[in-house]
Amino acid sequence: MLGLLIWMLAGGSTVLLVDDTYRIPAGDWRYVDVQLKQKVATIDCEFQMAKGASGVRLAIVTVDDMRRFRKGDNHSTIAGTSYATTGRLRARLPMPGRYAVVIDNRMEGRGPATVRLRVALDFSEAAAQARELTPERRWTVIAISLLVFFAIAVYSARKLRRAMASRPGAG
Repeated sequence: MLGLLIWMLAGGSTVLLVDDTYRIPAGDWRYVDVQLKQKVATIDCEFQMAKGASGVRLAIVTVDDMRRFRKGDNHSTIAGTSYATTGRLRARLPMPGRYAVVIDNRMEGRGPATVRLRVALDFSEAAAQARELTPERRWTVIAISLLVFFAIAVYSARKLRRAMASRPGAG
């Protein structure tokens, strides 16, 4: 009851997609399908191994990259972890569409892994990550900032010069 109240007060902008345990055979992988229909969101994944020796890797990929991953072709990831027994992954999903959270147990193929996985989507504006300006905009901001700084410096210097000149005994 208290959790529901906190969720409502926070705006209810987080949706839990998965909170489950997966058994991944040695040298294999599994994935969780994530469909983002409304708007951009931040995906938050946490994992912890209950059983297994060498650790697993978590990766977030698009559906197209998932197809390449299945074939063993080169693919890109939106975000990923290193092989570990526990970890957290948080990334901004750039646009609505289908994504996959991959649990990879192919390192060394020592044995099966039992992994507890929690996946949630955060739709709040607070979850938005900082973005970088394009080089053109960056130079524009720098130029305007320098222009304003020098304008203030010149204005202050003139005021200071007038004040010093009008001082009694200056001369």
